Amino acid sequence: MKKEHEKETEKNAGKIFLEELIAGPPRNGSRWRQAWQVIAIPFLAVISGLILGGIIIVLTTEEVYAGFGQGIGPGLLASWKIISDSYSALFTGSIGNPAKIIAALQGSDSLAIRRAF
Repeated sequence: MKKEHEKETEKNAGKIFLEELIAGPPRNGSRWRQAWQVIAIPFLAVISGLILGGIIIVLTTEEVYAGFGQGIGPGLLASWKIISDSYSALFTGSIGNPAKIIAALQGSDSLAIRRAF
């Protein structure tokens, strides 16, 4: 009798999952609310990734430990410096240096434009 109840539960769970998958998100609320429902998960994933990445960077950097050895102020300053340097290098490496890109586009030299990107 217990196995029959478990099969019904599994079957019902599958049916419920498919019904919710097919139905999609509820269509009540304003456009802003619907837009937030669409972008909330990716936005929060990027933010939490940046925060967790910053924590890992801080925990694995010797300069931060040396700064906290001197006091809380130098430790926080070293943490901020290493995180900002790391993320600016990430941005520059992924997109390119915005100053060089703008200068290359203003100069309209094809070789400079290729090097900027």
